[in-house]
Amino acid sequence: MSKKLVKLTIKQAIERLKLSDSTIRRRIENGELQAEKIGNQWFIIEEDDQETIQGEEGIRQNDKVTLQNEEEVSQNDKVTLQSVLIPQLQSEISYLREQLDHHTQLLGLAQKNIGALTEQLDDSRQMIEDMRSRSWWKRIFRR
Repeated sequence: MSKKLVKLTIKQAIERLKLSDSTIRRRIENGELQAEKIGNQWFIIEEDDQETIQGEEGIRQNDKVTLQNEEEVSQNDKVTLQSVLIPQLQSEISYLREQLDHHTQLLGLAQKNIGALTEQLDDSRQMIEDMRSRSWWKRIFRR
């Protein structure tokens, strides 16, 4: 008996494991099922004792289905890149540009505030120096 790794789509896993779609997806998230995402489709990786379950005809059918799925996935990957990922990346770039503009404005405001505070500090220092340089009676009578 030979054991073989088989990639099953979610639909195939539902039929084989007799579980619901949400249960399979939850088990993938929890790490209970070994799976990989190719393009936008999940494939459950299962060790299968093919000879006892389906016989040799089943193996050939599964191999054909797996090959068809891989071909569909590779075509889907190309379509996904063009129709989903590129617009998604463009929107992400525009979002990052907006964030950069926003941070640039904040930086400008911060620099203005620092300039104003520096002027206030200089004025306060000047007032302290003026007060120290006057004699005590001029400070009292403000002369």
